[in-house]
Amino acid sequence: MRTLSLCITNHNRDLMLFESFEQVLDDDRVSEIVIVDDKSKSIHWEKVRSYCKDKPKIKLFQNRNNLGC
Repeated sequence: MRTLSLCITNHNRDLMLFESFEQVLDDDRVSEIVIVDDKSKSIHWEKVRSYCKDKPKIKLFQNRNNLGC
């Protein structure tokens, strides 16, 4: 079976991310979810990090500066 890697960009949209996760986390076709955060405000980034810390499918990256994703 083929698997998918999803890449999702984010900026201050933690709730929208959580909705996206709910739809794909249990899908066996999805092998990884890569989140690239465009320097969200600290409160949003911390919510995302906290949610993802026990989900090995999710890989998190944050830009050092807001690049305008």
